[in-house]
Amino acid sequence: MVGGPSGDSSVRRNFEDEFVAQLQMAGVDAVPSYRYIPEDQGIDEDKLKQAAQQARVDAVLFAKSVQTEQRTKYGPAFPLSLGVFGSNVGAAWSPPIGAPGVDHYTEYTSETMLYDLAKNDLVWSGTIKTTEPENARTAVRSYVEVVIKALEAQNLLPGRQ
Repeated sequence: MVGGPSGDSSVRRNFEDEFVAQLQMAGVDAVPSYRYIPEDQGIDEDKLKQAAQQARVDAVLFAKSVQTEQRTKYGPAFPLSLGVFGSNVGAAWSPPIGAPGVDHYTEYTSETMLYDLAKNDLVWSGTIKTTEPENARTAVRSYVEVVIKALEAQNLLPGRQ
């Protein structure tokens, strides 16, 4: 069973559906949690584990937001070119292309965990940092691909061992 981030129900549904689709392509039979936990309810590990037991699944993959931070990135102020001119070494200043920039953005840290329900044990967890996506669907797809590759690298997907 896949549990996505709480908050926006459309993001949760898209997230869970994408995970289910990619897990099925990897040979894993998966179900989204929104079939068992209403989308208007908050989702946490305990609710997800209870829903998974009711659905008689053997594992839970759960993603949650851990931290949101405002970040600032500064562009170059004065590019400097160094060059060799014959036997002389010189330096020349080049004006910046456009004005130096300051970029403010939001960085999101999330954690994805895989639980084995039979053993009641955390099998794997990973942390991913992302920025505000231009396209939510593309961002979700990329996120899921990163997690699937990490699970494959650890031989945690039965269809890929």
